[in-house]
Amino acid sequence: MDASVVRFIVRYGVLLLLGLFILQLISTVLAILSERREPSATLAWLMVVVFFPVGGIILYYALARGRFHRHYRKREQNLRKVQATLSSCVERCRADSAVPSSELPAVERGLVKLAEKSSDLPDTGPPFAGNVVEQYSHGAAKFGALMDAIRSARSHIHL
Repeated sequence: MDASVVRFIVRYGVLLLLGLFILQLISTVLAILSERREPSATLAWLMVVVFFPVGGIILYYALARGRFHRHYRKREQNLRKVQATLSSCVERCRADSAVPSSELPAVERGLVKLAEKSSDLPDTGPPFAGNVVEQYSHGAAKFGALMDAIRSARSHIHL
């Protein structure tokens, strides 16, 4: 091979690798910023990736990325368990007009105690069949339903 061809390959090969590395660095920084985590953890990972680019990128993808997604999946699974428990409790309460607390599983007994303690108004008793509980995971849906409830209220609203 000619010396000029070798210099061309070396020069532009190095520039190509440098460009790919910078692109990877930028994409890693954007991935760190896009994840929902504590601000201090985000700042720490950004500092590691910026000050130690090669090792920081490897550490981030090896350690933090998988752990964050495992935590998020576990949180989603726990939320689904709670929703399933609440749904079964609501269905059971709809089927029976009055279910004694002693017949409920421990988790549902705790939910009933929480509902009884939170209804501290004098004219309200313990929860009974026919009540409706809606769970919202996004603010837009919650506030939309809240505004509909306010518009359709006759005398007052309990929040």
